Amino acid sequence: MTTEELNSMYSNVCNMSRGNGFRVERMPNLFETSEIDDCMAHVHSFYEILWFQEGTGVHTVDFNDYEVAPGTIFFLAPGQVHHFDRKEGYKGVAIKMCTDMMRDKASGGNADSLFLKYNSFHTYDSTP
Repeated sequence: MTTEELNSMYSNVCNMSRGNGFRVERMPNLFETSEIDDCMAHVHSFYEILWFQEGTGVHTVDFNDYEVAPGTIFFLAPGQVHHFDRKEGYKGVAIKMCTDMMRDKASGGNADSLFLKYNSFHTYDSTP
């Protein structure tokens, strides 16, 4: 898949002025309406929080497997490779945010938000 194809798929999240975008989707609708196969390894150009409220399975992030159970929350940064073991049986919420939205507006947009400052998303050496 080309960069242009990926950008067009995800422009619905990040197409607001200056790239500020925010979207909340429910699972399983997220999997049913996705334009890509969420069971195949893929990356996003936005931040994503996945909160699993029902279902069990495996979510692979950066080639490491993590168990999914009710109450599990994942923080994914742009560029992290991930996929799910299946699309059925999961219920929960996915929150998608553009990179510009994660900037601290009080400091003129130059500083990272608390999420980024305290590495909620950029945890390359620990569980996402």
